[in-house]
Amino acid sequence: MTQIVQDYSHFLAIPSLYEPVKNADDLINQGGYWTAAFIFTFGLATIGSQASPSSSMWAFSNQSPRPFVWHQVLASAFIIGFLLFVFTAIQGIGAHLLGANQALLETHSEFNQGMSLVQLSPAEREKLVPLLILRIVLDTPWLVGFLAVCALAAMQSTAAPYMATFGSMLSRDIVKRRRPNLDEAEQIQWSRVGALMITVLAIGVAFMAKDAIALVGGLALTFSLQLWPALIGICWWSFFTRQGITWGLVVGLLVVIITENPFKMFGVNWIHWPLTVHSAGWGIVCNFLVAMVVSCMTQNREERRHRESFHLFLKEHAGLSED
Repeated sequence: MTQIVQDYSHFLAIPSLYEPVKNADDLINQGGYWTAAFIFTFGLATIGSQASPSSSMWAFSNQSPRPFVWHQVLASAFIIGFLLFVFTAIQGIGAHLLGANQALLETHSEFNQGMSLVQLSPAEREKLVPLLILRIVLDTPWLVGFLAVCALAAMQSTAAPYMATFGSMLSRDIVKRRRPNLDEAEQIQWSRVGALMITVLAIGVAFMAKDAIALVGGLALTFSLQLWPALIGICWWSFFTRQGITWGLVVGLLVVIITENPFKMFGVNWIHWPLTVHSAGWGIVCNFLVAMVVSCMTQNREERRHRESFHLFLKEHAGLSED
């Protein structure tokens, strides 16, 4: 399927629509697996965090949903979109100036000051960022300090809502169902216990299973994407039933695990991103299909009327005006 495109910059050219392979890792030395299908499904995986329970819980806990319109337009679309376009281009082109492009170094010797002396194989691509940090720590130590502050801020802003969400889910969805008379003070205590549990578990994984950190991070976004049918059912489609969403979620998570090849760290060469489609794409397609089929078989008029009451509330308070 891969075709060499003439008269086009290789910075913009995409190998093909997809590649008929069972394991996308086999294409690393043949131009890469960044086909059109992989780019699209990988983009879907990156927006999975917007469907995470933390975003939904914080959204429903606000007094009014009207400010979300400005947040999405200004913050998510304009500011974050601008930063992604600018810094993604800097990262992509910067790699060529750091020694990744041997043809550029041969014609422009002034760029031969970067990482050209360090050769990394495709299997060692995870070592690139640590190597960059080690190279700049001596020349610009202030930049490393600034990078450390940014890393701490990113971890804090990312981990805090997820720990709070897990604590709330533990206290409200598990403990309170078994103890209906649980007061607010006890719910807060159980939420703190949940936050402590997830923190200890994260620290344990970081110290005991270092090879699994990247895999867990990738699975977190891909798993979050599987919550999109549930979010769509809450906001727009009253057709989805509780049974359909549940079975679709279970099937989607299983498909993600199968196509992500989590056993690669143990030396098991299983299928990984077949047809150069990211595991998020395989999971969400199967998720939607199962959710729709099961929802067709489990329709209930009273439950659907109850779901539609939520949609009417959102339409009244968060919908766009006719003007």
